[in-house]
Amino acid sequence: MADLMVIAEKNRDYYLLEQKADSGDKWFRYVKTMDSYAEAVLITPEMAREALESSGFDLRKSSKKISNTITFSFSGKLLDGRALLKSIINSNKAIVVFVSFNVSDKLNFLFEQR
Repeated sequence: MADLMVIAEKNRDYYLLEQKADSGDKWFRYVKTMDSYAEAVLITPEMAREALESSGFDLRKSSKKISNTITFSFSGKLLDGRALLKSIINSNKAIVVFVSFNVSDKLNFLFEQR
């Protein structure tokens, strides 16, 4: 488990450092490849808030769908993980989560909130 935490911390640091160096876009837009991939990332409450707010989700509204992963489409849209992100914000603790990046926008129907 310690190895997973080290990997997740390194991945978190990568996204936040890229964001800081570029002075701009959202952390999840700094993908490592144009292909779809998933990796463990230590998600902080601030990162969770940024992901939810940039996707236009109301932080007060609850989600009926529970997920153990966070999924972003190729265009940067949050497809899955809203409830998990809210849990991170509410707990005010960083949590290791598997995050998928560059998932096809055409697969949005698989992740629709019910």
